[in-house]
Amino acid sequence: MSETWHGENILGFRGVRRRLPIRTESLTQLGRGTLHVEATVVSGPDAALYYAHVGTLSSTLADLKSEYTGIVVPITWRGEFVINGELVRPSSIYLPADETLFQAHGNERTTLAAALPRQSFIATVAALGGVTPDDVRLAGGAVELAPAVMASARRALKELFRQYTDPTHQKPLPAHSTEQLSRRAAQILTELYLQAQPAKLPKIRTATKLARTVRKAEECFAAAQAGPVSLADLCVAAGVSQVTLYHAFMVMCGSSPIAYFKKRRLTEARQALLRSRPETSLVKRAALEAGLTHLGRFSKEYHQLFGELPATTLNLPSN
Repeated sequence: MSETWHGENILGFRGVRRRLPIRTESLTQLGRGTLHVEATVVSGPDAALYYAHVGTLSSTLADLKSEYTGIVVPITWRGEFVINGELVRPSSIYLPADETLFQAHGNERTTLAAALPRQSFIATVAALGGVTPDDVRLAGGAVELAPAVMASARRALKELFRQYTDPTHQKPLPAHSTEQLSRRAAQILTELYLQAQPAKLPKIRTATKLARTVRKAEECFAAAQAGPVSLADLCVAAGVSQVTLYHAFMVMCGSSPIAYFKKRRLTEARQALLRSRPETSLVKRAALEAGLTHLGRFSKEYHQLFGELPATTLNLPSN
């Protein structure tokens, strides 16, 4: 099915999850302030495209379905921006570190992420490269391009999405326009991939190891649902020491594991409050559903991260 969707001030990834071929996703606010996310999603036969602006220090995770691969193109960013453990460079594009996983953190940034049907992408790369699909081994992590090539592609992608990221654009695109947009973006990304210089194997292996450590810890956290998760639990699930787990999270997520998951739950609680009606929902319920059982501590930590009390969020006029 082909469709396009644009959302402003969206609450994390819930508005885009069903429109993208992803198994797991999360958005965790890391820095104080009001989180702002604006996104355009274009789903077509050639690619599912996610063009997004995130306005606050935060960490994002997206784990694609296994039949897809992905490419992330940083468009603009402020300060340090890290994708899959690598500091973003203007002349690079980024592929999954562990076949399907993307983990990013940074301050204000705009990115284009594309999910591409794996077998179709491999077949196209093989045909254009003059080899058989069996000869294609998709690169992982950061791949480098000539600066002029990357700058030209970034301009082309920005222009391609310009009319659809305009806040005044509210109507869905006709199906044929959506298909043309996804096809053109897929062409640009395929050409970039064919011109790119893959990272060296040791660097790819390091990124893959870090990604797998984070993935296993994420699975442990998800399995606990709203229950407590200790550092020991995460280490056992990931099969690594505390030092290794800490290093993996600092590199991949921009935070220590316990602080990261605490802020994840605070972010989830805030999103629940923003979706709630004051007369039918309680701050206590939002805290408990996010696994935050100490209500006094919850209010204090919530205020430190978001700059307001939970009750203030619940009663915002936008709810």
